[in-house]
Amino acid sequence: LCTNRMLRELYVSDNRFGVEGARLFAQALHNHPSLIVFGCLFCNLGDDGIVAIAELLRGGCLRRLDIYGNHIGARGVCALANALRQND
Repeated sequence: LCTNRMLRELYVSDNRFGVEGARLFAQALHNHPSLIVFGCLFCNLGDDGIVAIAELLRGGCLRRLDIYGNHIGARGVCALANALRQND
């Protein structure tokens, strides 16, 4: 993922990689120059995973983030809202 600079969409839904997997994806995809869609439905992320994934929204070109079914609470929603404010 770190070397493929042409990746525009990535769908990893229904893979219960959880918080640690979310952190690894966020690290690998941070400031990815062409990724516009990241789908991670039902991946058992919880708030901690969403906090990591929210970093993909900060200053990047990501335009769609599919996160349904990940048991997101108030802390995760706040992390997403804060990241969206910084995503022009």
